[in-house]
Amino acid sequence: MKAEAHLKLGKEYLKLGQCQKSISEINISISILEKIIPIKTNKNKKIKENENETSSKENDKIKNIKESQINLLIQCYETAKEVYESQGKTVMIQNMQNRINKVNTLYLTK
Repeated sequence: MKAEAHLKLGKEYLKLGQCQKSISEINISISILEKIIPIKTNKNKKIKENENETSSKENDKIKNIKESQINLLIQCYETAKEVYESQGKTVMIQNMQNRINKVNTLYLTK
């Protein structure tokens, strides 16, 4: 998967201390995965369990999401968080933690 390759490259750049290149690769990976995995924001309606309340297109998309893709997205967020920690960017660290929490809430807690 393309997203996984970008994440691995981002991790290697992080090991070399090249934070800008690292975060660029990680952001590409996040972008790819967020197109596959719908992450609703407060501005949008929440994903509903009841199929009658959610469009069939959204339900099909949600059903086709693999747990491995969700875990990969969480890894991307955690790696981005590491990069931001090395740069001392506290707001971005919190942003990544919020995204991790949102994905966990939407997809991993039942």
